[in-house]
Amino acid sequence: MHFTNLFNSEFKRALDDNFSSIVTENVGPFLYSVVKTIRPKTVLEVGAGYTSVFLAKALSEIRAEDNFDQVLLDSVTELQPLWYNGQTNMRAWEEVRVKGSVPKEWMRRLFMLYPYYVRDEESRLLIIDNLSKELYDNASPVNKALNDLNLDEFVEIINCDVYKFDDVDKFLKEYPVLDFVFLDFGAMLKLPTFFNFFLERLNDFGGCIMIHSTLSNVMHRLWLAELKLKYQNDHTVEIFSFLEPNKVIQNSFTLVKKYKESIGGDYSPPILTQLP
Repeated sequence: MHFTNLFNSEFKRALDDNFSSIVTENVGPFLYSVVKTIRPKTVLEVGAGYTSVFLAKALSEIRAEDNFDQVLLDSVTELQPLWYNGQTNMRAWEEVRVKGSVPKEWMRRLFMLYPYYVRDEESRLLIIDNLSKELYDNASPVNKALNDLNLDEFVEIINCDVYKFDDVDKFLKEYPVLDFVFLDFGAMLKLPTFFNFFLERLNDFGGCIMIHSTLSNVMHRLWLAELKLKYQNDHTVEIFSFLEPNKVIQNSFTLVKKYKESIGGDYSPPILTQLP
């Protein structure tokens, strides 16, 4: 069973029916892949749009995969003391193989799973958008597409003007730590303020912020240059930028990852195995 089923006919139809002019046709699938890989629990998107559907789709597949993996792990509960003791334990692998408690085709999957990863915690996509604006109403097609695909249960759209930080803080009190933030609006000169606001609320150990359109416009390019200069000797922040060279505008994004040293000086992420 494979849970990656991104461009099936139903998904493509929902996109075609609800979004006519698209500038993030490549960013959407990239976000989908990143979220499925790093598995954030709380995702925040500022600005509803085409990418919202990809983010919700990723969260739905993460739930399906986690449920499936948990069934595999539960089938060998009595072997878990052997399964993980700081490195992959070959005795556990051999005992499961001999016992035959897991279908042969899923043995490799079981062998690579980390049993202490939390699989029963629901992930959530929060979308901040100003629903009062009559021009450029992005939330309506997003709602329609999410309903068409039965993805609305993973999403909460927050009717809020993101420029009013006190209001945003009020809505985010229920979610004090953010794992992944996507800033998808024209912040222009205020981008440094928005970035710092959300960076403070980001998970200290691997939280990410992705900013759309950063490389080929003057204002955001200046912010990016200053950001790189600020963190050039600081390994707690990693910065990656990507360009779509076939476009003049809306053609780039920057991904920023935040890491802090653990109190005990442990490796983060931890060393789990001798194997690659």
